[in-house]
Amino acid sequence: SMAGTLVLDKNEFKLLDQIGSGTYAKVYKAFDYKHQREVAIKCMLLDSERYGLLCVVIREINLLLELKHPNIIHLYDVIRRENEIYLIFECMNTDLYQYMIHNQRPLADIQVKVYFYQLLNGLEFCHTNKIFHRDLK
Repeated sequence: SMAGTLVLDKNEFKLLDQIGSGTYAKVYKAFDYKHQREVAIKCMLLDSERYGLLCVVIREINLLLELKHPNIIHLYDVIRRENEIYLIFECMNTDLYQYMIHNQRPLADIQVKVYFYQLLNGLEFCHTNKIFHRDLK
């Protein structure tokens, strides 16, 4: 449920907003009381047909926990509860697409270069660590 508090593995989160949803997951903006920070929580429900993927998914997610780079959104924690997995991410208040829509004018060349550099910098770090991204933002 949206309103209220989510308690996972001794961590308590205040759910603030639903900020995304897809076929397999919902994403919430939340406040992490234990660490006193805003986070994004991705809630993935694994039904019986996807349950077999659980080990693969958890193995891949554990790789992401080790991936620390200033141009990559940090995955803080992974919490499993029965057939649900909760991914606790660093919270970003916007993405490049939203930023450009709200900005309403073309980005300055220097800004484009800076953002593109950051994107490639993060991507290179992923590739160096044998992680291949299929949904760059």
